[in-house]
Amino acid sequence: MPELQFTRKPYLFDAITPVLGHYLLRFGVGGVVSYLLFWLIRPFYPVNMSALFWWLVGIVLFFSVLAIKARIITLSATRYMFYDTHIVREVRLVSVRKTSMPVKQIIKVTNHSSFWNRLTGASDIVLHVAHPERTEDFVLSSIKNADDVEHKIYALIKKKH
Repeated sequence: MPELQFTRKPYLFDAITPVLGHYLLRFGVGGVVSYLLFWLIRPFYPVNMSALFWWLVGIVLFFSVLAIKARIITLSATRYMFYDTHIVREVRLVSVRKTSMPVKQIIKVTNHSSFWNRLTGASDIVLHVAHPERTEDFVLSSIKNADDVEHKIYALIKKKH
């Protein structure tokens, strides 16, 4: 039976702030485009531009907060478990979804650390696999002290080879 070595949960503060900026930018561009379209049709269809502006700001903020809440719920329900034979990502929402990767298939470990990640001390760890049927990498999102986790993963790989 595989032995559990250690577990990690995503660091929520690190994961949420960039997502907030991303969604504010994404929805904000849509709001600006909508505002400009209404401004162009204003001569043909009278629109209170001030009210429209505040409605669009409200809509942008609403959808941004909604996206952030979804991200918070997903990340708070996520747990990474590191066994001596495999690594498991478990998401417990309404149902339980587990994804695992055998340690012996990991060929490379990459630590992605953006500017924001360096400020918060967390980063994403990407496990690259050597399996002909599996093309996507295994991503461990927003891991605090990712360098330590990376070294532990390499120790697990070394044990298996």
